[in-house]
Amino acid sequence: SKMNDVSLAYEEMKGSNALQYPLKSIYVIVLILMTLMILFCSAWFGLYMAKHLSSALETLGKATQKVAEGNYQRVEIDSGETEVKRLATNFNSMVEALDRSRKETMEANDSLKVTLKELDQRRRYMHVVLSNVNTGVISLDAQDRITMINDKAAKILSINPLEYINKSVDEVLDEKYFRLYRQMVLKMRTHRLNTVEKQILLDRGQSSVPSMLKVSTLAGENGEDLGRVVAFDDLSDVFQAQRAAAWKEVARRIAHEVKNPLTPIKLSAQRLQKKFSNDITDPAFTACTNMIIEQTDSLKYLINEFSQFARMPETRPRLSNLNDMAEKVLFLYEQAHRQIRFSGQFDNQIKAFYFDLEQIKRAVFNLVENAVNASSGNQSPEIRIETLLDPERGVVTLTIIDNGREVSEEEMERMFEPYYSKHPGGSGLGLTIVKKIIEDHNGYVRLAANQPQGLQVQIELPYTTE
Repeated sequence: SKMNDVSLAYEEMKGSNALQYPLKSIYVIVLILMTLMILFCSAWFGLYMAKHLSSALETLGKATQKVAEGNYQRVEIDSGETEVKRLATNFNSMVEALDRSRKETMEANDSLKVTLKELDQRRRYMHVVLSNVNTGVISLDAQDRITMINDKAAKILSINPLEYINKSVDEVLDEKYFRLYRQMVLKMRTHRLNTVEKQILLDRGQSSVPSMLKVSTLAGENGEDLGRVVAFDDLSDVFQAQRAAAWKEVARRIAHEVKNPLTPIKLSAQRLQKKFSNDITDPAFTACTNMIIEQTDSLKYLINEFSQFARMPETRPRLSNLNDMAEKVLFLYEQAHRQIRFSGQFDNQIKAFYFDLEQIKRAVFNLVENAVNASSGNQSPEIRIETLLDPERGVVTLTIIDNGREVSEEEMERMFEPYYSKHPGGSGLGLTIVKKIIEDHNGYVRLAANQPQGLQVQIELPYTTE
């Protein structure tokens, strides 16, 4: 029976071993399936999270690219992740800060552009002003280096201003002028003066020009020394006006003291001729009395010139035709001086305008007479009168041109001075009277050399038709 039990147990064990392998396989398969399921779920969840995060990061990446291109718009990310939301919030804060900074920079840049434009306009305006003033101006910094030279100063010193910018002032001024400048600066510092001025004779070519040298301090808002300004004022016109005023007084007194005795002297000589011409046969008597009469006439002419210069009549403008007047003057001189070739070129645009016909006619007569005298030594003398209207400036120009002797610049500078004349027997008042007449008309008279020789006298008058 025990053997039977053992046998039965062995058979049962063999049966159970036959089922053991299928169960084991099932367990293994279930384990593998569960493992694969877990791996799949994990992979899917990972891909889902990665896709979700990458979408947010891609949105931020595109927004960053837009910011780089100048588009400062906020970015909106729909995500439940706290970190992503915080990242989006920080990104938007950064974009807003960048946008504010950009706007502030643009506003500052625009303001800077406006400021620079205003400074440039002021610089141009100052350059135009300084270029047109009749004063030489040199600007210096605190170390006496040149920062600016205007055109007038460059002309006076005969230099190219661009070559001397940032150079020391002693390289521009001659030794005597630089020494004078240092003395004036020392005086300013010693006596605490802002400006010092001194009259000097400024060398210009062969002549000296009376000028006013003025040195002024440039001080900052806090009183710091920023440099100095050196100015040269041409006093030629002032001195000329003073001389003209003095000569007017001299002319008035001469005319008063000398004119009265001339008439009785002439009458006495004529009476001597009439009474004793038949009794005295000596030719010397007639020659002497004729000489007395001629010289008294010459003196009367000079006295009349003095008198006219001393008492110029008041200007009385009325509507007159300048071209007609110039043609009449030309015709009269053509008849009187047939050896001279006269010509005229008149602008037909010039209509009647306001000026004193008699005074302007007198000025033109004086100028043409001077041109006749200057051209007398030329083998082919020629005198031309031209008129031209400049509508933009509202100015009429009358020019008298001759081909007489060459006139130097020094002579041209002195030709308007009273009693200066190169013509033998001339009173030297013709051009002085001309200048006075033109100035009374608020006009200008200018001298220029004619090519190849001779002189041009230009008269500018305001073109006022109403």
